[in-house]
Amino acid sequence: MQKTFTKLISLLLALATMIGLVGLTATTASAAFPSLSSSRVMKAYTIATHNDTAVYHSQNASASNRKGTIWASDEIHVLSISGSWAYVSYPVSGGRKEAYLPLSAITKNNIAHVTSNARAQVTAYRRDSTNTYSSTYYVGNKDSVTAIATSGSFVQVIYPITGGYRMAWVKLADYNNYIKPIPTPVPTGNPIGYLDSAVGGKGTVTVNGWAFDWDKVSASLGIHVYVGGPAGSGAEGHGNGVANLSRPDVNNVHRGAGNNHGYTYTVNTSKRGSQTVYVYAINAPGTPGSNVLIGSKTVFIDSIPIPTPVAYLQTDSRWKDVSYGYRDTARKEQAYIGKRAGYTGDPGSGCGLLAVTNAVNYLTGKFLDPAALAKLSVNNGYRVDGVGTSWGFPSYAAQTYGASHGFKFIKLTAYDADLINHLKAGGVATAVVSNHFVAMVAYDASKDKILVLDSAPGYGGRPSTAATWISPSQLKSGCFQTQNYSLLSKR
Repeated sequence: MQKTFTKLISLLLALATMIGLVGLTATTASAAFPSLSSSRVMKAYTIATHNDTAVYHSQNASASNRKGTIWASDEIHVLSISGSWAYVSYPVSGGRKEAYLPLSAITKNNIAHVTSNARAQVTAYRRDSTNTYSSTYYVGNKDSVTAIATSGSFVQVIYPITGGYRMAWVKLADYNNYIKPIPTPVPTGNPIGYLDSAVGGKGTVTVNGWAFDWDKVSASLGIHVYVGGPAGSGAEGHGNGVANLSRPDVNNVHRGAGNNHGYTYTVNTSKRGSQTVYVYAINAPGTPGSNVLIGSKTVFIDSIPIPTPVAYLQTDSRWKDVSYGYRDTARKEQAYIGKRAGYTGDPGSGCGLLAVTNAVNYLTGKFLDPAALAKLSVNNGYRVDGVGTSWGFPSYAAQTYGASHGFKFIKLTAYDADLINHLKAGGVATAVVSNHFVAMVAYDASKDKILVLDSAPGYGGRPSTAATWISPSQLKSGCFQTQNYSLLSKR
């Protein structure tokens, strides 16, 4: 029967260890305590709340060896610990006395001693409760704290104070959250993370969440977003998100991950209506593992309101009479921005200038004076007499005025797909169409239309309105016959 009982107790202790509330290991009273002396004491209180805890002349708990009594309110100064006994100083009338006290009177000492640094200030108590017998103290942030015992929902700890140490109790939750050692994470190979939310806007999607890689917790992982399908499906992808925002809540759950693994990432998208958004965490560079899908959500994406365009005309009285090179190679007929001498209704030669003005104004809201552009073009060889404005002029205008007007030149291309993708991304372009320049400034995905701003509407068979929508199929047919596009974006 005795053996059966002993075996049962052993099994219960093993089970308690496996499911231990604080993850500590059961042990005996032989674990080490801090080095103590009369000048470096450890302050403590009895576990019992009655007023008759006995102290002894020596390490012998017989009634004949009893020296005195410690009350529940007495602060004990532990001077040394030897085996299962503590040599203590306790208060008496007129001063203090020293005696031996069973160690079990002040600690259960029932777990392996575990030392770690506190990560915040934590309230401590005299005993394993918060009742009137348990005045409060504080474990300081970054204090070296040793856990020595558990009792219910409390953990007994030793921590430094002025002149020595204090033995006290902290709540289990506080110990787990702010004192318990952070285990060294085991690399898993792949990143982990979560998509907390995804919100659709006017032509945008914003995703929020967190991600990190145990293989390299110092890394701020890349976040990729796909709209309308998962990676590899041909869906629209965006790859500039970074998980580097403060998320201490993630570290509270994943101890040792660090506090800065949150992300908020907004993408501009050509998709409209109900779309499923897929978010991926990118594996930390130089570590094993693969990119991981960390969440998907369905959002509704509204159309982008197209602003009322401003299309400046070549015939505007502010600049129509400004000279702009010559209409012939012999340089006999003067050219002007908005007229041709002796010809009624001729819009002049400044379409290349006004295309830049209209494109930049739509993109940035800043006005670029056609008269200044005319001077810039002529003085720098971009006005070709007898032909018109050189295809390279938008690039040179960006070099000269880009910083002051907030735009930059991207590239010259002949591909319609380049234009449409650029417009989807919020850029604009000037375009050479049938010996004429126009500005192409917006794309409406819901209607598959491109907004064209023409500084000489109705001329050469083109639409009579300065702002008109055309389909992509018209880019290489009819009155447009587009030859190339100069792509411009905001700086």
